[in-house]
Amino acid sequence: MEKNVKTIKVILSVLMLILFAYLFKTLSFLFIPLSFGIFLTLIMLPAFKWLKKRKIPYFVTFILIILIFGLAIKGTSLIVRDTAKQIGEQSEKISQQFKKKLEPIITNSEQWFGINEALESDDFIKENIEGVLTSKGFGSFMKLSFGTAKKIMQGLFLTLFFFFLSLGAVLHYKEKIAQFSGDNSKYVTIFEELVNSLSVFLRVKTLISLATGVSFTIVAYIFKVDFPIFWGFFAFIINYIQMVGSIISTAVVVVFGYLQIDNLAGFALFAGLLAGAQVLFGSILEPILMGKSFSINTIFIVINLILWGYLWGISGMILSVPILVVIKIILDYSENYRKLGTLLGSRKQLIDNVIKKRPGRG
Repeated sequence: MEKNVKTIKVILSVLMLILFAYLFKTLSFLFIPLSFGIFLTLIMLPAFKWLKKRKIPYFVTFILIILIFGLAIKGTSLIVRDTAKQIGEQSEKISQQFKKKLEPIITNSEQWFGINEALESDDFIKENIEGVLTSKGFGSFMKLSFGTAKKIMQGLFLTLFFFFLSLGAVLHYKEKIAQFSGDNSKYVTIFEELVNSLSVFLRVKTLISLATGVSFTIVAYIFKVDFPIFWGFFAFIINYIQMVGSIISTAVVVVFGYLQIDNLAGFALFAGLLAGAQVLFGSILEPILMGKSFSINTIFIVINLILWGYLWGISGMILSVPILVVIKIILDYSENYRKLGTLLGSRKQLIDNVIKKRPGRG
């Protein structure tokens, strides 16, 4: 009988997970900006507390936040708009560069792998590739890309709405926690640990991504690759995706540089500088700045990327690691599920120390 009850619980748990996944995917247009809004609120909480200590009025802080968001949205729209305009003016030139560079590769591939005989057409691959790389095909691709950018801009406004909605509750988190728990010291500790961990992670990630984006812009400008500001902005955004973001941004910019740099030695130096920037900032400086706070098992990071990427696309991949950090901290503080937290990564000794030092904090 007991065995049957356990089996039923497992089945119900699996069904609940499937239901939650379905809801997260179906209502992604709400959950994505909500998640971004909450995370922004949490990482900005230390700044709000700092301003509160200096008795700066809340309305001044709100105005500053609106200005920062407004400048970010304005800057993003300008970069996207100007790049779209330039691409529209140079689409024919870019498509010709694609054909010039890729035609020898396509021809050699057909000969090396015997694709001609298999497809009974010497120009099968060539015709299809060229169909994509005509000015019309390239324009369609860019139209789709900037359509996605437009959706991101719309999501920013909704994120801002959820940010202000959750800000009031977060600013008075001790009082809110006290309403649900008499002895709230443990829950306050968990909440503060979440805030501190997410603040460290996102501050470091933003700094590293910004340094990478600036490096990409400078390198692209030096080698006279078109749209250097856009490529820096692209690297800055994509680098938020843990592990694969740096690979994607580097690969895309290197391929575009290959089309425009005729000198082989110059192209090798261009690619080497971009890869070097990623290694320096992503593989050396980021782990140093992060310290041991985020020693999460790589396997679970990959699984998390796939899961949230499937549910929420690029936004899910960006949010996947912060979500995993939240889950790990909650599990670490749970007596029943602490082993699962340890399975996700090495558990910080700080957790036990904090609980011991703050037994009665309310």
